[in-house]
Amino acid sequence: MGARAGCPPPHLAMEQCYHYGTPVPTITPSPMRAWSSLEDERLAWLVETRQPEQLFREALPGRSDAECRDRWARVVHPLRDYKAKDVAALLSKQVKVVAGLTCEINRLRTRLDEYAGVAAAAAASAAAAAASAAAAAAS
Repeated sequence: MGARAGCPPPHLAMEQCYHYGTPVPTITPSPMRAWSSLEDERLAWLVETRQPEQLFREALPGRSDAECRDRWARVVHPLRDYKAKDVAALLSKQVKVVAGLTCEINRLRTRLDEYAGVAAAAAASAAAAAASAAAAAAS
């Protein structure tokens, strides 16, 4: 079984397989490493306080301007917006809960005041009846 048309002969090294002998640039692994949460926080602080580019290079050694820009645009900024929206939604839910509890407290206070008013009126009428009965018995 022969080589297919357009394929290099099998004896060529992998670096020379492209165009039969023209060396292919070897792909070296990128020195990129994962971003840490500390780097994300530093990046957010640098961007939000509008620091000069020189501080980016000092605060984030080993990161290029393009890496910082891409990380901000694709990860940190959308995540911060999402967190802000999430916090706003949570706060609005909490405000509704507190408003509902405040309404319930006010309703119970009104009922308590009404009950206290009725009880006080009953106590006053009972005291007046007792006083009139005592006055009638004394005469």
